[in-house]
Amino acid sequence: MKIEIGESLCYSYLRHVKQCWLVQTNWKASEHWKFRISQEEIESKFQDMKHRFHAVGDVFRRTTDAAQFLRQGEIDVVGIDQAGCVHAIDVAFHEHGLNYTNGVENNVFKKMLRSYLTLRAILGQASKLHIYFVSAKVQPKDRKTLNYIFEMLQEAYPDAEWSLIINDDFDCLVEETVQKASTVADTSELFIRASKLISMSVSGAKNRRESASTPATATATAKHTSKPVGKIQPIVQSLMTVLLEDHLSLLDDSDIRRLMDSDYCKRELGLRIGNFPLLRTDMSV
Repeated sequence: MKIEIGESLCYSYLRHVKQCWLVQTNWKASEHWKFRISQEEIESKFQDMKHRFHAVGDVFRRTTDAAQFLRQGEIDVVGIDQAGCVHAIDVAFHEHGLNYTNGVENNVFKKMLRSYLTLRAILGQASKLHIYFVSAKVQPKDRKTLNYIFEMLQEAYPDAEWSLIINDDFDCLVEETVQKASTVADTSELFIRASKLISMSVSGAKNRRESASTPATATATAKHTSKPVGKIQPIVQSLMTVLLEDHLSLLDDSDIRRLMDSDYCKRELGLRIGNFPLLRTDMSV
């Protein structure tokens, strides 16, 4: 199963920042659930959506009815906070900005509308909804489009709180989550473990820089009084343990071959891995 770091980040964000007591990734409604509103009302809401937004790109394409629209839906992360509010996040983690074949407008708008209709069908009108679109990097032209979309959504469906978290706002989300992660003992979450490993690495690098800047006499004294210890090796070994034991699917065959190559590790990572201490040889199979 592929691990999505964006979904893991949002999972940790809902748990520790929004204080959701129940969080699930890749959430999809079961066809066996009973809806809180009638099929007729659901269909009416869907047709109203089509009529209201028919001029916005090609959002609905050949989707003719509500049943078809809802069957296609999946929400990246859903959580329920301690006040009973429902949080639904769709996250896009594209290195060079949003890259959708059918365009940002069609894809994001459709995701948001489907999330809203699905949750209203299952929960009825009583539950408070918070619906988010989260992305680390959005180009200016796409940001303008997204702002326009979310203005329309807030105007059309004020019973939900619509949040667009991109670029600088995304950085704030990460910062908030990392701050909470520093006091979380449960490291079963991929993002929490990754942030702690990064923190260890940054701290180690800082210590090495400080050691390198000490006077030569102090360095000479230290050589006689203590045995040099390579601090980066345990960090990388810990990271490899996380990847290989819990998230092997993050590494493809070429990644594993490179990390088993002593010349590559020495050249690119500055590490000596004689006898392959970083990776177990049976993981290369």
